[in-house]
Amino acid sequence: MTYSDFEARWQKSGGAERANYGLFLQDLCDLLGVPRPDPTTDSPAQDQYVLERAVQFQDGAKKSTGRIDLYKRGCFILETKQGTDSADAQQKAQQADRAELGLPAEKRRKGHALRGSVKWEQMMQAARQQALGYVRALPADEPRPLFVLVVDVGYCLDVYSNFAGVGDSFVPFPDQARFRLPLSALADEGTRALLRGIWLEPRELDPSRRAARVTRELAGYLAGVSAQLERAGHAPEVVA
Repeated sequence: MTYSDFEARWQKSGGAERANYGLFLQDLCDLLGVPRPDPTTDSPAQDQYVLERAVQFQDGAKKSTGRIDLYKRGCFILETKQGTDSADAQQKAQQADRAELGLPAEKRRKGHALRGSVKWEQMMQAARQQALGYVRALPADEPRPLFVLVVDVGYCLDVYSNFAGVGDSFVPFPDQARFRLPLSALADEGTRALLRGIWLEPRELDPSRRAARVTRELAGYLAGVSAQLERAGHAPEVVA
């Protein structure tokens, strides 16, 4: 799938989150060039990369079941929501216009909140907290996800990371200014490569690992330069 195809299909999405999110995530996988989720089984312990991964919440003697929208073991937990671009006032005006024309009221399914509003930001943060609840509810013998992703279907994707792999201290990734990826950002191959890494090799995105690798590469380069200078007859103290 090309980005143009993806954008044309999803930029006007709205209405019910549950009706859209599965198709959206499968198309996103196609755009990124990563495998689609596997079918779920009758055993959550076997469901390593699935939609609707079941987890158990324990509140004292009371148990309940939650379902992760998209789960990839050791990689990420992804929670979806559906915002809307149409304000209530705008929709009411459209319905009034239909009434004046003698047309019946149009039934419309709305998203959770108007994008860009305070309520929408609260919705995205609530989705993040919901995802963190899933992190805490995972069985103790499963590796912790390194990323939490929050998606407003057809609009944006928020990225949070926890490379320590313990607890639920997920922070904006790569930083507070760039953690929210609008749909248009997926047109950039660099952005798609970043998300592809979250799907396939999330540990490689750890800045501390990259810094250590660069340090080793630089040390090797300098050692080679030093050896060449010494072979050329320069005094060791000058080379140093």
